[in-house]
Amino acid sequence: MNKQLKKKKRVKKANPDNVPYKWVAFNGTLPANAVSLKNSLGKTFVVARGNHKNGLLCGYADAKNKHMYTCFDGKEVVIDKYEVLTCPANRLQWVKCTNPATIGAKAVIGGYESNGQEIFVTKCKRDTVDYFGKTNKKDYCAYYGFDGKEYRINDFEVLMFN
Repeated sequence: MNKQLKKKKRVKKANPDNVPYKWVAFNGTLPANAVSLKNSLGKTFVVARGNHKNGLLCGYADAKNKHMYTCFDGKEVVIDKYEVLTCPANRLQWVKCTNPATIGAKAVIGGYESNGQEIFVTKCKRDTVDYFGKTNKKDYCAYYGFDGKEYRINDFEVLMFN
């Protein structure tokens, strides 16, 4: 008897189970518990993610102009429809990452690349300015979008929950 094997498509959840954080659709107003920082230029950036080229990519949203910025294929990508990361106070921390292959189960999942590879939320510094970006367990770096380009950085932090 021949049995046909059906290839199951991996279903990606918008919000993983058993984590203190949640991704919520941005509706024009930032939620009170949005994960954000005020950088050295006085700009407030919020951890955000949006769909692009069959991926769900994390990056940052500028609280003033309300655009989300990430990167893909060497370029900065601007996204207008996105989600923001929310979490109760004191449940997240930034941890210096020296080897992404060892990122543990408590890293905040930022989405996935177009090939299905899981990505994690990072904080990257350019000169004195912090930006949010992405990494995965295969690359020894993080990526973020700025000034029309995708930048790669080896010194970064990963967002972890406790």
